[in-house]
Amino acid sequence: MRAAPATLLLTLAAIASAAVACSTGTTGRETVEVGGQSVPASQLAGIDRAVCQAAAQASGDPAAAGHTFLGQAHDGIHLIARGLQAVDRKASADLLVAKYAVEADITDKAPGAKLAGDLVRLAATTRSGLDRLGVSVGSCPTN
Repeated sequence: MRAAPATLLLTLAAIASAAVACSTGTTGRETVEVGGQSVPASQLAGIDRAVCQAAAQASGDPAAAGHTFLGQAHDGIHLIARGLQAVDRKASADLLVAKYAVEADITDKAPGAKLAGDLVRLAATTRSGLDRLGVSVGSCPTN
């Protein structure tokens, strides 16, 4: 019996997501205190992976990169910035400034190369911020 194309695509997407999640684990702390709540380090690492994914998409498909960023990373960047407030206000500000550049690119429909560059910078700033929070993640596959 043949699977419907939509079912097959969903299955492949789920397998790919699981493979990415398993291949880019975190080291360091298991949870991070953010605004009085414990947040799993794996959740924060997922935000980093989403930024990396958007950066990889940006040159070829800026619209897809924008959807990935807004749908999977945007709110999480605010979460990381809030966590950084308690330990390094400058790192928090740097993260938000990098995020704003990406948002401006998406709003202005900037060329893919510009969006990709700003997403790569955001990814580096995100990893630096996560490091300050005691969450170590690998580098983006695009770097």
